[in-house]
Amino acid sequence: MHSQLSSASSTESFRLTSQIQGQFNSAIYRCSSNNELSRLPVKQQYHADGKLYIEYIPGHNVLFLPTAIPIEAPIKKLRKSQRQKEAQAIQKPIELAKPNNAFIRYRSYRLRDIKQLYPQANQTDLSRIAAEYWRTEDPKIKEFFQKQYKEALQFYHQKLKIQHLAAKYHAQSRSVALPPSNPEEQLQAAANSSATSSSAETSDTDSPVLLTLKRRRSLSAPPEVSDLFSIKRICK
Repeated sequence: MHSQLSSASSTESFRLTSQIQGQFNSAIYRCSSNNELSRLPVKQQYHADGKLYIEYIPGHNVLFLPTAIPIEAPIKKLRKSQRQKEAQAIQKPIELAKPNNAFIRYRSYRLRDIKQLYPQANQTDLSRIAAEYWRTEDPKIKEFFQKQYKEALQFYHQKLKIQHLAAKYHAQSRSVALPPSNPEEQLQAAANSSATSSSAETSDTDSPVLLTLKRRRSLSAPPEVSDLFSIKRICK
């Protein structure tokens, strides 16, 4: 009895006036590392209720596109958004906090004593009282906090320099990794690379061409260790 009711409900959902508009051709499009698309078929089947069902493959999402839109359009948008995210990550480095000056360090050091002497004072009054203490403070104590500030400021500038070198290295490696978009530039680059490889193969070991190739440094190579040795030693 239950099976008859379920079959009756299924037949009611599919009326005689229902029509299937067009023919659906489902497929899987996979993008390789060389940005080449490969099309794979997907199983599709019409159910008794008139609906079209397609095979579900784990790790894939269903995307309905009109026939007028090429399959490369959504992939180009995904690549564009990924490039924008990478560019934003490179263009927006982490902002480093500047070190506190000598007076701020002295104020933090004397704040507990000042609060005990003036428990009802607010932050403005505490800063004013700390400034009065700073004016009449022992020069040796002032020199101590000034030395701390100079060391912190030197460390801050070293970190800024490392950040600048890292951003410059990422920008160079990114510019080298991106291929030319113009077809004529691609042909010219391919011709130059083939000419360079052929000349290197036909040259002797003592030829100037091969020696030049050995001495050349790639634009995407990191800086020399000697350039950053003093900076890393200070940062530690």
